[in-house]
Amino acid sequence: MNKIVKSSQNKLQVSLDTESSLVSNIPGLINLGTVPAANTGPYTIRGYRHPTCPGSIAILPLYRNAEGSHILRKKINNNRLRFGFLVNGKIYSTFPQFTFAFQKTLTAFLHLTTNTVKAPPALAFAEKGQCQLAEKIVRYTL
Repeated sequence: MNKIVKSSQNKLQVSLDTESSLVSNIPGLINLGTVPAANTGPYTIRGYRHPTCPGSIAILPLYRNAEGSHILRKKINNNRLRFGFLVNGKIYSTFPQFTFAFQKTLTAFLHLTTNTVKAPPALAFAEKGQCQLAEKIVRYTL
C-alpha cells in the first residue's frame, strides 16, 4: 500500500511503496467518499466537491497505464464532463504514455540507488462544473 504524507510545504506526497493509496483529504475540497470502480483489482474512484463553487471531480489512480481511465469513463458515462489526466504535476487531455513510462522508470531507478524517492501519483479524472478542481488537485499531488 502507498503512504501519503503531508510535507511542511502543505503538499501531499505519495511514497513509492503505496501504489494503491490515494489522497483521502485535499485541503479546500470536501471528500465525497469512494466507490469501487471494478469487481476486482485496485481501482477505486474517489469523489470531491468544492465548498462554494458548484463543481465536483472524480479521480482514479493509474498504476501501469491508462487502463483505469477507461474504467472511469465507462463508470461515469457522461460526455459533458471534462476528462483528463494528472501526471507529474501537469494536466493532460490524453494519456502521456511516454512521460508516464519514463517517470516510472526513473523513479524505480532512483529508488534502487537512494531508497527515499517520492513518486507522484498519476490520476485520471472526470470533472463537472467550472471550478477547475483538477488544477487544485494537481498542486497537492507533487
